[in-house]
Amino acid sequence: MKVRREEHFVPRTPAGWLLAVFAAVALCAQAGAQNPTSAENPFWGSVTAQPVSGEPLKLSLDDAIQRGLKNNLGLKEVENEEKSYHAEVNEALQLFLPTITLTGDTGYYMHDLAALGFGPKVIGEFSSLFPGARFRRGCR
Repeated sequence: MKVRREEHFVPRTPAGWLLAVFAAVALCAQAGAQNPTSAENPFWGSVTAQPVSGEPLKLSLDDAIQRGLKNNLGLKEVENEEKSYHAEVNEALQLFLPTITLTGDTGYYMHDLAALGFGPKVIGEFSSLFPGARFRRGCR
């Protein structure tokens, strides 16, 4: 078994002791200061998920961790930033997609199909789709 020897800071001069005391007082003053709020750092706040009640909740450790992760303002802010980032990426990638333009119109149009190259046989095959139209049935 190997034993490790560690060196710790032990002041040996009066100036060292004064510095150690000053550091200890500063740490105590900082610890006694008011708790930070979510205005200073969003990770110190949370979202109110349920109305406040006078009785304490009985939670398991897993439930407490899940509630903390679900309701933490800092995590909510990061999730929204991530969604915004993905939306910006999709918007940028949209420029590389094809553009499809559709138009529609209603009306009554007359076209000379024979002039467009459709013979009587082709026109006759589609005559059943247009009741009341005067088509001549082509020969088969």
